[in-house]
Amino acid sequence: CTPPFIADISNNTATTYMGVSSTSSNNPLLLLVCATGICFCYLTYGVILEKLNSNSATLHITTFLLFTQSINNAVCSFILMLLQQSFEVIVVSNKGKNVAKTEQIKKRSTSKQNNASKGNNVPLNHKLLFAASFCYFAAMTATNEALAYVSYPSATLAKSCKLIPTMLMGYFVERHVYHTREWVGAALITVGIVIFNISRLSTHDDDVEHQRDSPYGLFLLVFSLAVDGCTNSCQSQLKIQGDYINYRPPSALETMFWTNLYAIFLFLPTSLISGHWINGMNAIYEVEDAAVMMMQLNALAMAGQICIFFTITFYSPLMCTTITTTRKFFTIILSVLRFGHVFSAVQWSAVMMVFGGLFMEISCKQSSISSYAHSAAKTIPQATDDKKVKQI
Repeated sequence: CTPPFIADISNNTATTYMGVSSTSSNNPLLLLVCATGICFCYLTYGVILEKLNSNSATLHITTFLLFTQSINNAVCSFILMLLQQSFEVIVVSNKGKNVAKTEQIKKRSTSKQNNASKGNNVPLNHKLLFAASFCYFAAMTATNEALAYVSYPSATLAKSCKLIPTMLMGYFVERHVYHTREWVGAALITVGIVIFNISRLSTHDDDVEHQRDSPYGLFLLVFSLAVDGCTNSCQSQLKIQGDYINYRPPSALETMFWTNLYAIFLFLPTSLISGHWINGMNAIYEVEDAAVMMMQLNALAMAGQICIFFTITFYSPLMCTTITTTRKFFTIILSVLRFGHVFSAVQWSAVMMVFGGLFMEISCKQSSISSYAHSAAKTIPQATDDKKVKQI
């Protein structure tokens, strides 16, 4: 049978699987599934990676590991695309209605699918796909390189500000107009996470560790944030449709395949030049369970990327950034509560700021969906009346 996550989302075909519509960007169930998948995969990924890096022989294998993950993700997404083409089945769940109505819906859906399949002859924008892949490669490389020159808490604080450059790039590059509540929500989330992390650092007396932060390392972190914003802008540009555009928007699986395929040719020379390739191969043969842990990391990265690209395609890169940014924050809260630590007044204030920012982001998203549905409801009767006038 067709896997539940296989759905062509590059067109407007109303594909449904297990009650989830592929065109419902306001579907809370789909967003919950994607957010849960992202959190679970990358939380487990962090635990296994920390265990792998506990051995000194596996410390400097970052680009080698990212290279193997790019191969794994490209192969898996390609297989899923083949399955999608072989099993193009539209599942229509219409409980409580008669068989004739169900057959009518199936014929209508099949007709839409045939019309949408004609659009597959339109080429993809490979220049933009390569640009997105290069930005992903540059951001990952810069972040991991920065860890050699700055402390891990400093890198964590920098990554907490990811929402702001994402929105700035969307505003200046894509000319996207954000609501004031979205700006305020992003600012509350960013400031709340930064304050929470700073308060944690001050309680652990990490001032000595911060003294080794070099300007070069800080520059790499700023560069990584800027490139992250460029990545999201490229992904947003790929979704644009219109008569004046000569390319079709890629599906989630196509985006995943081409992004990782181009990344393979970027990570391969980087791992060879940096020596991470040799270190990785030696670790596989010398470190116990290193190969097993690498396979687990590849599987988690593959599943996590599927959730990420579906979130980007169904919703937006900004929504994906919000999920990935707040994931680490909730991890910290759960770990603190698990070990019975007590929050200070500053930390509680930071928690309230983050939740307030999330509430503003969600409410703004919901209000825009409601206004769109309301305007669409007004447009449909008007179009029907126009047809009647033409017939008369």
